Amino acid sequence: MATAMMNEPSHFPGHEGINWQCPVGCLGIRTVGDLVHLLTSASHLVPMGQPGWITLAQSRTTRPHTEHTEACPLSCLDLSARLLNPLRRRWPEPETIGDLIGLLQRGQLKETRNLGPHRIEEARTALTQAGFDITHPT
Repeated sequence: MATAMMNEPSHFPGHEGINWQCPVGCLGIRTVGDLVHLLTSASHLVPMGQPGWITLAQSRTTRPHTEHTEACPLSCLDLSARLLNPLRRRWPEPETIGDLIGLLQRGQLKETRNLGPHRIEEARTALTQAGFDITHPT
């Protein structure tokens, strides 16, 4: 999706009006070094705690969108705490939709304590509603 957006005439490195919906390529970042340089040079622009500063928790909040990818955070699926809490206790970092799909396809959700058939079905339903084809048996 980001590649398609970069091909649009309005998205190119350094264009005016860069915002949260722009692909990262608009920032001119090609390497980790570019990212580190950007972050260190921009850190003095908005002091921590001041209006405009974004905390890690705020950066993880979901911005409204209609097309979900495996890179989207689990919060995009609006899953219940009864599903998320056992997942986070058992598995190191189920942070993205792709992580959840992997756990489901490998049958690891069944191995998770306090996740019964209803919660596994909740995960399958949420993924299907988000447009993912979950055909592998669990």
